[in-house]
Amino acid sequence: MMISTLKKLLVLLWLTLPVSAMAQIGIVATVNGKPITNYDVEQRLLFLQYATNIAITDANRERLTNDALQLLIDDMLKTNAAEDAIPDLGALLLPQVRDLIDQNFGTDTKSGSRVISDLGIDPITVQIKYLGDLAWSNYISTKFASRFEKVDTQVDDELERIRINASKPQLQLGEIILVPGPSRTLEQTAELAEEMVAAIRKGANFAEVARQYSASGSASRGGDIGWIIVDKLAPPFREALADVENGGVSAPVLVDGTIYIFRRVAERKDGLADASQSRVWLARALLPLDADATEADRLELAARLRRDTADATSCDDILA
Repeated sequence: MMISTLKKLLVLLWLTLPVSAMAQIGIVATVNGKPITNYDVEQRLLFLQYATNIAITDANRERLTNDALQLLIDDMLKTNAAEDAIPDLGALLLPQVRDLIDQNFGTDTKSGSRVISDLGIDPITVQIKYLGDLAWSNYISTKFASRFEKVDTQVDDELERIRINASKPQLQLGEIILVPGPSRTLEQTAELAEEMVAAIRKGANFAEVARQYSASGSASRGGDIGWIIVDKLAPPFREALADVENGGVSAPVLVDGTIYIFRRVAERKDGLADASQSRVWLARALLPLDADATEADRLELAARLRRDTADATSCDDILA
């Protein structure tokens, strides 16, 4: 029987432990016959703390531990579903997983895995998380391939919509969407949202928090949802963003049992007609000059260039 990439990663995760720690490992859950241990949960908890900058305290440890377990279960379910549908997918994705870890956590002198390891976090824990995200994305793309065939038509429709609304105010936004789950009530989810906002306002990376926690499909993009016409936002969202400056984050917004957090990235007050979004076209004028030209030759040529371009009002004038 073929051993899945996820199972191999879990085995490697346990084999890296010292003998004394192995004796303390216990199984806390199973997913399709694959065990999740207390060590897996503790490592995911440490990674959550690092990635979100939410400090683990006596008050929130139990809730965050439950979150870590639920996220592990979600990752395993996504990876299992994808590997069942697409053989060897996990092995094919591992190089991409490592690249993502390097991009998000690496430095000029250290790989992402080394940075994480130096913090006392097992890199395999992070690989399992990113493998789940990428595997699920590939699974969805494959499963609904026929729907994606209509993308060109949808793009044309979207371009037409943008043209019609070209002069309307727009905001570039990021989102984090939180929903209660089996291990987290709505009240606990609201507490988590407040902790997230506080951490982000103190410097935590919004995109990484979104990747870890957001229930939205935008999570894999760090919560990025691009430019949104302000009038198209639901009234509670417009109200929450009204006093938020570019680069700032909104307070949590509760709508129909779901909690939303927005980051305001940028603004187009006049939509695509905003002068601040205009393109600037440049032209460069060059005149030949010998390498051994004298200083007088250089000054004379510079004066000629100024005379020739004195009346130019466009790039075309210079090119002419």
